[in-house]
Amino acid sequence: MITSLRIDNFKSFHNFHMNFTEFTVIVGNNASGKSSVLQAISFLVRSADEDFDTILEQRGLQIEDIKSKFVKNSNIICLACGLQLDINGQIRKLCWEMEISVYTKKKTMELTREKVWDEESDFVLMEYEAGHKLVVYGDGEDKRVYPRLLLKSSALKVVVDVETERNLPELVAIKKFLLNSSSYELLSPSDMRQSSRGTAKTIGMSGRNLPSFIKAMSEEQKVSFMDKIHRILGCGQIEKVETHTKGKPGWTYIETTEKYDNILVRMTSKDMSDGMLRLLAFVAISEVPEADSVMLLDEIENGININYAEELLKILQEIYKTKHHQLVVTTHSTVFVDYVKADNIVFLYRERESGLTKAVKLFEISDMRERLNYMYPGEVLLNISNEDIVGELLTRGL
Repeated sequence: MITSLRIDNFKSFHNFHMNFTEFTVIVGNNASGKSSVLQAISFLVRSADEDFDTILEQRGLQIEDIKSKFVKNSNIICLACGLQLDINGQIRKLCWEMEISVYTKKKTMELTREKVWDEESDFVLMEYEAGHKLVVYGDGEDKRVYPRLLLKSSALKVVVDVETERNLPELVAIKKFLLNSSSYELLSPSDMRQSSRGTAKTIGMSGRNLPSFIKAMSEEQKVSFMDKIHRILGCGQIEKVETHTKGKPGWTYIETTEKYDNILVRMTSKDMSDGMLRLLAFVAISEVPEADSVMLLDEIENGININYAEELLKILQEIYKTKHHQLVVTTHSTVFVDYVKADNIVFLYRERESGLTKAVKLFEISDMRERLNYMYPGEVLLNISNEDIVGELLTRGL
């Protein structure tokens, strides 16, 4: 899992640092940087498989959209994270850092420097610097030297073939973790309403592949999926969630069967509410089979009835226990926060003078933690304005 994140010169982040747990919930005012944290993690994750320019293009972004407007005289974006991974049955703490040169006029980005090392021993596993050779270090004196390369992605995309490499277990583990990871912060009910073709291993960034993913589930997954739906909604409201394929191209769509006394009502995804589609997507995500990844969800409360919050949060928090899928989510809902451990909550705010985003574990502050003796975490946030919280944090120099 990702244990820490450092960001320089990206959106409203500079000298930004944040720690993560297995289930991290990010809260804060509008425009505080919650969604931008997810975008930074997504950028890191996808750079192991895609070029930087492609990542931006697929999101409809330009370089000027991500380079910080608060940092002058620097064209270097730095992204770094701490990782804790199971490698051959041993928990290892690794560090990964990338520096990326951004050329606004040329509208392109290039890797300037990259390094992967073992946090506990400081042993360097991979090192790259623009204009120099890429070096990958193995056991003992073994090392692999690549010729000078101009890279527009993480060097992990070049040096690690997860199917064939056997002597680079740390780098293989990092890349597998990244390739298994998924960003769902762009979930779109309108995309989920559409039919999709074939089968899919995940629902996709926008949820476009939700019908194909449900279709591809094993019988065991389908039973688990329906059990979770019934846990959230209660038995009876939705009797079944099925997929049907029609036409030569094999387009698949979702159909639910609702039961009211003796009446059965069938509805396709085109007739479902946004909230119901998002709920189906969240439960489907919990059935992703590949283990060890990070999953990103933005504003999980959107369209979801608050009466479903407790059970939905339980299901999402179970994901790490069962499959080691780490979740990083954002929310504005104090009701949803009530069902989250206080230690998992991170508060983001903007400094008044610099405009930069800062992160703090709010309930590590003694005054805030004392309030938990008689209030739930969401109640604490509900009874204190964001302005007062930020004022208190700035007074403390946090």
